[in-house]
Amino acid sequence: MGSLYNVTSKPALCCGSRLQKKEETCCISESRQLLYSAKKGLQCCGHLYYNRSLWSCCLGKLSPWQPNQTSSKRQTKGSPLLSIMNQEKQKLCNKVNLGKVESVSVHSIVFSNVLKVYPKGGLVYFEARGVMSSKDPGKCILPELTTGKVYFFSRTKVFVNLDHKTVFEALYFIISTCQQ
Repeated sequence: MGSLYNVTSKPALCCGSRLQKKEETCCISESRQLLYSAKKGLQCCGHLYYNRSLWSCCLGKLSPWQPNQTSSKRQTKGSPLLSIMNQEKQKLCNKVNLGKVESVSVHSIVFSNVLKVYPKGGLVYFEARGVMSSKDPGKCILPELTTGKVYFFSRTKVFVNLDHKTVFEALYFIISTCQQ
């Protein structure tokens, strides 16, 4: 994000325009990336950092946790929403999908007009639809996404494109990173 840092340890991760320290957590939503001091019992819900004993998160929205709620309905892992810029080269270069969100539910995200991109080999092919499903259907761990918007995604993660103005810039970043 235009800031220069003297990095002494690898990997160096950014959270928005700030360098993330080891003891910090970066919470990401479609519109923001915010840094928080990492604390036990807290986790991300989009760009918010919440107490899991008081709240539950589903599709990027917080709601008060009820003692009679079954634990399977509570989110137990961080949201699968990640920044493209903070991905390890091997994860980014194997295969990434690019598709338009058709629908989002507690259990799955349906993408249409999916491009499957293999940046290392330069291979791209088209599929009509792609579905990203929650591994555990009882838990709501999918992020809130905008229907009709284009995202990069894998089988379990969705990548936000906050650092590039267009999808083409992000795709160029991925391909050029993998060709090095």
